[in-house]
Amino acid sequence: EKLLRVLLSLGFSKLEVDTYLFLEKHGLPKAKDMTTNLRVTKQRLYPTIKNLQRKGIINSTLERPARFSAVPLDKVLDLLARTKIEEAHPG
Repeated sequence: EKLLRVLLSLGFSKLEVDTYLFLEKHGLPKAKDMTTNLRVTKQRLYPTIKNLQRKGIINSTLERPARFSAVPLDKVLDLLARTKIEEAHPG
C-alpha cells in the first residue's frame, strides 16, 4: 500500500503500479497470465509494459512468447531518485 502511494506520486499510473507489483511477486509470467490476473485486455497491457520498459523498471525475455520480470525494488527506487535529481538540476 505504501509503495503504491509512492509510485503513484512519482507519476506512475495505477495499471503501471499493479503490473510492476504483479511482476515483482510472480517472477516471469507470460502476458496471458498477466492479463488474466490483472483483469486487463492485451490492448491495455502491452502499452503499459512498453512504458515500464522505457522507464527501466521491467525487463522481458527474448523467447516467444516473451516473459516479463520486475527490476528489484531497491534498484527502481535508486533509478527514480536519480531521474528526479536530474530533472531538478539539468545540465
